[in-house]
Amino acid sequence: MKTKQLFLRAYEVCPMEEREFLNYLGDCLRALLARYPTSLLAARGDGEIKIPTAMDEECGLDELYSGALLQGVVAGATGDASDRAAFLEEADYAYRNLWRRAAKGARAMGR
Repeated sequence: MKTKQLFLRAYEVCPMEEREFLNYLGDCLRALLARYPTSLLAARGDGEIKIPTAMDEECGLDELYSGALLQGVVAGATGDASDRAAFLEEADYAYRNLWRRAAKGARAMGR
């Protein structure tokens, strides 16, 4: 997932400085890491998630979580509880889709 692209999308909704964005992004990533198994967060399934410290770094999160991250960053910037709820809802949606995809692959491999 491209950090700079996510920043530009978040900035359109709620203008903020890059450093502030990176702090909110780190908070969101830590929340996701605490909530879900790493294997269903990572883009390549290698379990490597990195909290970016610069705009040119990538976090390694699957693209399905981009909507959740956007909601989470905006929630951090605005302090709005409904944005925080939307972050968790979007994250659950992405997780369920990735879990189903992994389960289908496991069943197909087991036959």
